Amino acid sequence: MILPFDMKIIKRLICQVFLFAFAIPGMGQDLALANLRCESRNDPLGIQSAHPRLSWELLSGQRNTTQSAYRILVADDTVLLKNNVGNIWDSRKVQSAASIQVAFRGRALQPARIYYWKLMVWDNKGRSSAWSRHASWQMGLLQQGDWMKAKWIGYDEIVDSAIIAPHMHLNGKKAWGARRNVLPMLRKSFTTAKPLKRATAFICGLGHFEMTVNGTKTGDHFLDPGWTNYSKHALYVTFDITPQLKHGENAVGIMLGNGFYYIPGQRYRKMTGAYGLPKLIFRMLIEYEDGSVQNIISDNSWKTTPSPVIFSSIYGGEDYDAGLEQKDWNQPGFDDRGWKPVILTEGPMLLQSQVSEPVKIMQRLVPRSKTLLKQ
Repeated sequence: MILPFDMKIIKRLICQVFLFAFAIPGMGQDLALANLRCESRNDPLGIQSAHPRLSWELLSGQRNTTQSAYRILVADDTVLLKNNVGNIWDSRKVQSAASIQVAFRGRALQPARIYYWKLMVWDNKGRSSAWSRHASWQMGLLQQGDWMKAKWIGYDEIVDSAIIAPHMHLNGKKAWGARRNVLPMLRKSFTTAKPLKRATAFICGLGHFEMTVNGTKTGDHFLDPGWTNYSKHALYVTFDITPQLKHGENAVGIMLGNGFYYIPGQRYRKMTGAYGLPKLIFRMLIEYEDGSVQNIISDNSWKTTPSPVIFSSIYGGEDYDAGLEQKDWNQPGFDDRGWKPVILTEGPMLLQSQVSEPVKIMQRLVPRSKTLLKQ
């Protein structure tokens, strides 16, 4: 037997469930779209493909709902897209259930440009969705010419006799010795004089790099770029650095590490190898509100000096000499007259965008106490 008091509780619960259903996307709507992705990523940077593949998810409050058709709009301006104009691609209505890896088939995509897209779908019950929210992707540098004559630069050049490629197991020849090398810092100052729209950095630092703009680390990646066969190709990484720039003088600072590009001797190592000494290639694209652009590239105008990292091995760890630190070396206004000009060098001919998920620092362990031991 249900008492009147219990009936009130049941009615309240039914009402809450009803409201909850309408609060969940797809449950209170006939048809909706979510999780728009390009090349399996949300709003990615550095897309290398001339025909990026688009994916989405269908949400419905009804069972047995499937997609029967879609229409995709791609534009190079959000205003156009808002007005339902796809000046780069309008697929029109395509009869298809495909919602994964649908290839872009519009106008030729330009390097470093940002494209915006949205879509609507129809289902097997004759219903159509509203337009989805818009998503975006930014193209990478598709050809060597897209680097705007950027050069590979470094602190020093390896001699041919020191190249060990492919790598050799364990220590290699005893005659090779320790083979310590300089782990350099590189910097470049530049000025922005107009209202900024967007700034993008494309960078490959071998074996690994850490980049800062105006003293602040760019991105949250660790051990970029990913490992490749460096005799054939390397990966570059794309960053949106718009928030890091300021009006007036700016500075970009980059530290380079060895990684698998150069493995010195002296300490434990699983293998020995040397494709070359640390180096980088860099392009920064600055877009202004008035439509003009500025490119900052790696060339012989950069300066370099040894970093406080005096030993670096992918297996043997690092040695750090804090006495070699130079305060504010990666800040505007730093006096780099004591630094030397970079050298122009050579690197892998083929550069491809890094599309894999980056390595990141997920946890930092902080000492709970310190104890000075008596000798």
